[in-house]
Amino acid sequence: QRGIIFIGAVPPAGVSAGFPTAVEGVLAVAAAEDPASEGRYLRAPGHEVLTLVPDGHWDFASGSSIAAAEVSATVALLLAERPRMPAPQLFEILARTSQNLASHDTPMSSVNACAALAEVLQRTGCGGEGGAMATNEDASVLHAQLRSRASGTN
Repeated sequence: QRGIIFIGAVPPAGVSAGFPTAVEGVLAVAAAEDPASEGRYLRAPGHEVLTLVPDGHWDFASGSSIAAAEVSATVALLLAERPRMPAPQLFEILARTSQNLASHDTPMSSVNACAALAEVLQRTGCGGEGGAMATNEDASVLHAQLRSRASGTN
C-alpha cells in the first residue's frame, strides 16, 4: 500500500512456495545459470560472481541472493527515474528487456539494466547484443542525467 518494492531470492531448486517469493507482489529472482523452473522469476547472474567479503577482501560467491542483489540495484536505478512505479510494472519492464545469454550452449536470460533504464527514459540508448550503449554520446547523456538526479541539480 505504501509502494515499497520487495525483492526476494528464489530458494535453491526453484521452490516457489517459500517465503518471501511466494508472497504476492514480491519480485522473485533466480540465478540465470540455474535450470528454468516453474514460476515467474526475474533472472540475473548468480554463479561465481566476484564480490566483497569481510575484512576488505574479494571472493567469488554463488546463489540466488547474489542475483537478487543485482536486480535490487537495477530496481533502485529505475525507481530513481520513476519513484512511484509499482512492482508489477517493474517486473514487466525487467522481464521484457531481459537479455538472452548463452553459456555452454545453455540458453538463459538476465535482467539488462541498461535496456530497462532506456525503456523507462523512453530512449533507444541500448542496442546490440550484450546491452552495450549504441554510442558514447548516449552513455554520456544517461550518465549526466543520473548524476544530476543524484546531486539534486536537475
